Parts: sequence; C-alpha cells; structure tokens
Amino acid sequence: MSRMKLTNANLLETLESPEYAHVLALFMEKKAKKKEIVFPPHGHDNNVIIVKGGRVRVYLAFGDKEFTLAILEPGDVFSTHTRAYLQCLEDSIFLVCGAERFLQIITQYPAFTLSIIQVLGNLLQNSITIINGLAFKDVTERLAEFFVHTAE
Repeated sequence: MSRMKLTNANLLETLESPEYAHVLALFMEKKAKKKEIVFPPHGHDNNVIIVKGGRVRVYLAFGDKEFTLAILEPGDVFSTHTRAYLQCLEDSIFLVCGAERFLQIITQYPAFTLSIIQVLGNLLQNSITIINGLAFKDVTERLAEFFVHTAE
C-alpha cells in the first residue's frame, strides 16, 4: 500500500448496503473532470464529501509550491472546510452532504460512524508520517522510502 493511500475501509460499501439506502439518498452526487480543482479551500461551503469514483489529490499550495498530503480513492471521506486543495487525478464522482446533516447521520448510525473513524484515523496516521519524514529524514531517505512504498 502506498503511504499516500488513506485506508482500506470503504464507506461506499456501507452506504450502498440495503439498510443504508435512505442515508445514501441524503447525499448529492457531483462529477468533476481530470485536473479539475474541486471544493477550493476558500469556499464558503461546509460539506463532507465521499469519493465515489476516481482519484483525488489533497494538497497544500503556497505561491508556486505544492505539497501533497494524501490521495483520496473511492470510499475515502474528506471535508471542504480545510485549507487544502482537492484536484482530480482522473474523472471523479463525489457524494456531497452538508456538515450539519452529516453530523445527524453519524449520530444516528453508529456503524457508519465506525467506518468514518477508521478513515479519519488513517488520515491522521498519514499526516504524522509526513511530518515525521519532513522533520527527521533527509531528502534521499524520503525519496527512497517513497519508491519502496510505491513499488508495494
């Protein structure tokens, strides 16, 4: 598994099960093209998104510099009220739900909440790995580690 992939937990499997069909209906579907920036960091929407199809790069940008934080794949969850940019690496489909409604959903359905905790836990682990690499490893070591993880 690449260190950028967030998790093997798949919220889509939970949402697409018959007992959650009414929950899935609360999400709006949004499509985006390859290279498109979706849900920009300075937008006013406060949504939770689940990647339904495609791959999406989550990154920070300052001037002409960019830093990739994660690659979202189908089943991964993210929120639109961060300072990160989301760019489609391929044509993508998102399930979008307002944060307030999403809070109601996770309060009402504990099994769904467990899937989300797994995804967010993996995002935190990935962030700590990135910080550790930047703080304690030189460029050569980070590059070698990246190639090893990519080859797996």
